[in-house]
Amino acid sequence: MNTKNRADKIVEELLGEPVSLCILLQGYMAQHEITQTELARRLGVTRGFVHQLIAKKRFVSLEKAAEIARTLGEPEQMFVKVALQDQVDNAELAYSVEVRKRA
Repeated sequence: MNTKNRADKIVEELLGEPVSLCILLQGYMAQHEITQTELARRLGVTRGFVHQLIAKKRFVSLEKAAEIARTLGEPEQMFVKVALQDQVDNAELAYSVEVRKRA
């Protein structure tokens, strides 16, 4: 098991659930002490869109996940990975996603 997989497992144990885009956005809001409305403003989307992401009622494309990460100054690879994992989990497939930057 590589370091990133171990880190994911530790975070999952601490949170009691797998890391998801919802968790990443909630963590960003908590860290920066902002509301969903402010997050939506920063992302250039509606508050309703942010609410749907946090409620896990909407999933984003991989391109949108990368765009969100860049806009927030967060690791693009992590946001792409969790967006893809969210889609796999939503499809109820028993797979774990790993994302690596191409050389």
